[in-house]
Amino acid sequence: MTTQLAPRSAETEKTAEYDVRVLFLSGQWEKPGSKFGFRATIYIEKDGTADGAIYWRAYQVSGNSANYFATEAVHGCVRGLEVEMEGHHVEAGLAEDAYKITLSGGGDEGTFAGITRANNWGGRMEGQYQFRNRKS
Repeated sequence: MTTQLAPRSAETEKTAEYDVRVLFLSGQWEKPGSKFGFRATIYIEKDGTADGAIYWRAYQVSGNSANYFATEAVHGCVRGLEVEMEGHHVEAGLAEDAYKITLSGGGDEGTFAGITRANNWGGRMEGQYQFRNRKS
């Protein structure tokens, strides 16, 4: 299943300030029996389209202790404080997932919470976010 995301962003009023906006996420993801920590780097174009990677660390998988690292490539879009992404390439130990995240704080940093498609949108994630502007 491929999710079609309409590229829009409330951030586009600031286009003169940056060429690419970068969203950094760090937090944890859980579903019953599984727990991962993660960091993500997401590059956002002026039209709101987003591409990046989530760097995962497994702590528990299917009720068993785990200790490994893996990366998931993602793409999607950012619309204001709403982030929607879909995994499109994963390393061993992960499954491609879809993400719906809401950023809180209204500024360049704050907290976030979201759901993931794992088990009918049964995955939960939360943590901290920060935006940075980048000039080419």
